[in-house]
Amino acid sequence: MKKMKYFVYVLFLAIGCSEDDDTSLNSNLSGLQGEWSLANVTGGLIGINENFKKGMIIWVFNEETKTVKITNKNTNDVYDVLSSGTYTYSILVVNDSKELIIDDKNIGNFELTTNQFTIDDQFRDGFKVTFNR
Repeated sequence: MKKMKYFVYVLFLAIGCSEDDDTSLNSNLSGLQGEWSLANVTGGLIGINENFKKGMIIWVFNEETKTVKITNKNTNDVYDVLSSGTYTYSILVVNDSKELIIDDKNIGNFELTTNQFTIDDQFRDGFKVTFNR
């Protein structure tokens, strides 16, 4: 009987342990490094859909220093995420989703492919922004 209690205790301990769901992604993000141009912004309460000329708004990521340098030449009153400047960034992994954090502000869910990445904040009546190489 004592062995059975020990077995049940170990079983509950093993089942109760899990990995932390909220962890920072500290590894190389393979592909984020370099220059990205804002291509499109959609969403928001008024439902905008705005395309940007390549080079109008450029984000340059440096994975080594975890900074992004933004050059924003947009003069329209359209949402364009951030003003020109250099910001720190990180990627937060929450329940198998990645979120982009810039200067400690969560700006949305983050998805990266070889030549494109998106930041999607539409679930909070925000915007979805698409960047291309």
